[in-house]
Amino acid sequence: MKIAGAGWVSADAYGAVRKQVRNEYEDELHRSLKTEGVLSERVKNFGRFDIPTRRAFCAAALALHDAEFSLDEKTIGLIGTGSEECTQANQNYFSDYAEYGRRMGRANLFIYTLPTSPLAEIAIHFKLPGPLFYTSPLSNTGSHLLRTADGLLAGEELSGILALWMEKDFTAALLLNAAGSGLCAGREIPALESQAELIEFLEERR
Repeated sequence: MKIAGAGWVSADAYGAVRKQVRNEYEDELHRSLKTEGVLSERVKNFGRFDIPTRRAFCAAALALHDAEFSLDEKTIGLIGTGSEECTQANQNYFSDYAEYGRRMGRANLFIYTLPTSPLAEIAIHFKLPGPLFYTSPLSNTGSHLLRTADGLLAGEELSGILALWMEKDFTAALLLNAAGSGLCAGREIPALESQAELIEFLEERR
């Protein structure tokens, strides 16, 4: 397995590993990415995305741009992980439901309550035709994510996987290929318990 490109988004900054991008932002990150050419097409319903989904979407865009990705009939799957999953979104939804008298959801309320929802939005926009699933590790989240993806690529049914590690204040996205040039091989991946460790690991192998 090779890591062809990587992008990340925090609460106030974003970056791409191979292109050595690291910038700060205050709001409207997707507008900055449009200006920089990372997002070339209009993102349908972006205004309705919750904050974690926006960060995941932008991190995915950065990773694909970092790898200079083009679809060309490739079969790209998606895999995601994170410690919180959609717990906060579910809590927000229930709180709103209780506050407004336990009636049906209001028309202007739109909250994702499935951990796969951000991945689905990414797959639809970037036209990624492969399988999509979410995994919940007990520890070493980064290592678990990459080794799970490595196992999927070993089956030779996919040409690549877009892997996302989604947490409350930080999301990292990696485009993984079964072969070819990249940042590192799967066997080189150490125990990675934080996203900061993952980014540092990748930047050292730029």
